[in-house]
Amino acid sequence: MEIESYRLLCRDASIAMTNHAKARLQERKVCLDDIESAIFSGIIIEKYPDDAPFPSCLIAGKAVNGNVLHTVISTDGEFIYIITAYWPDPDRWTEEFTKRKEG
Repeated sequence: MEIESYRLLCRDASIAMTNHAKARLQERKVCLDDIESAIFSGIIIEKYPDDAPFPSCLIAGKAVNGNVLHTVISTDGEFIYIITAYWPDPDRWTEEFTKRKEG
């Protein structure tokens, strides 16, 4: 799936997440507005076609505050499922936060 398909679902507010995901996002101080902003501004940097129950992807985009946010999402074509979101660690990612550092 391409980023535009996720953006269309995001415009319709068709977003779902588990209570576990909500709790983790709260711990990380990530809100739904941040995730939506990252989807609209971001790019898909990794795809996970073998994930179940639906293929997922990692998006790097800008949160509301302008910082890069990584968001892992999937879709069944009707809803976006938020798997997780986090502020990427500069020690593990390149300067643009789009590629993992080697080693």
